[in-house]
Amino acid sequence: MLGCISSLFNLTASNECLGWLIPAIIALAGVIYYVFCWAWKHTLYKNKNFSINFINHLPSQRAPHDSIIALSSIFTRGTHYLILRIISHHGFPVKKINLRCFNVDGTNIGRNIVRMVDIADPYFDALARSDDGAWGIDGEFVNARVLAKGEGFYLRVTFEAIQEWSGLLSFRAQDDQGFRSYGRMPLEIKDGGIPPSPTQPLSRTLATPTSVLIQPPNQGRG
Repeated sequence: MLGCISSLFNLTASNECLGWLIPAIIALAGVIYYVFCWAWKHTLYKNKNFSINFINHLPSQRAPHDSIIALSSIFTRGTHYLILRIISHHGFPVKKINLRCFNVDGTNIGRNIVRMVDIADPYFDALARSDDGAWGIDGEFVNARVLAKGEGFYLRVTFEAIQEWSGLLSFRAQDDQGFRSYGRMPLEIKDGGIPPSPTQPLSRTLATPTSVLIQPPNQGRG
């Protein structure tokens, strides 16, 4: 008789434990998932979502993607007119952008070293531009450009290299909610690099796009 009562008590206790244990496990799993998503968004997605590099030309029917190569990141002093390729590895709704230089340690560069002069979208002339007050340049699209995974876009970039210097070129994208995501590449100014481009201001003529879907560059091409 006592054995039966004891077994019944244990069974009731087990059911009560399961009654609160299962919801607790579900709640814990939800917290872990939230923390994982938050950590991913504020680390990999924030700091390594974009890759950027200067390329030799825009794609066209006569010059397809296969003929595009990444340029050296070493330039001489002078004014340069270049094409910047920007790729989002995880996707991003780009509303605002910024392009500027930093020292290797992440600090701001000093005066008269490298100055971003202008940026322009070669396919859609809907990019408002302004000086960011730190030798860089801000841009804002009229409508956010929603990039899928592996998709990107191009910018015509004019920058002035004033002194010999070595550091980072930083691209920053911002969505409608104010969240920012970054991409950076090394940049060096010295004698013996790529000489200044011919004096040719940024063209306001719209290019004829073949596709704005950009595949990640081949490993052998950087």
